Amino acid sequence: MTGIERLLRLTAFEYCNTIWWRMGTAAQAEDGSWTEINRDRLHFFVDCSDVFAWGTADCEPIDLDTDLDTLEQAVGEAEALLGRYRGQDGFVLWVARKRRMRPQGGMYRHLDEELWHLFDAAGPEREVGVLNPYPRPE
Repeated sequence: MTGIERLLRLTAFEYCNTIWWRMGTAAQAEDGSWTEINRDRLHFFVDCSDVFAWGTADCEPIDLDTDLDTLEQAVGEAEALLGRYRGQDGFVLWVARKRRMRPQGGMYRHLDEELWHLFDAAGPEREVGVLNPYPRPE
């Protein structure tokens, strides 16, 4: 099974707007200009806007060669704990683990409470501040 097939399998069971894709990527040169690169390849990302920082657009690239095992594991753990498919929380859990960072406190109320301990284990407690204006609910 190809990497794209494995990724599609993870998103096939519910409405999932968490995965973005695009053809090619861009790179910024030292002079500030942007250049399109990798135009012949699909690139995939997990949308994590407002998950880790308040009021920001954000995404985490998925490397189809190295990330799929840990991505499938995170989605599988979420599904096993909840007894139902919950891919979006699994994708966010994967990003938290990859970044070694908990979601911002205000995001927890949008995550299934049965998964909070997995998010807590992903990284240290977050300080409340500009990009994390609310503490994690108790």
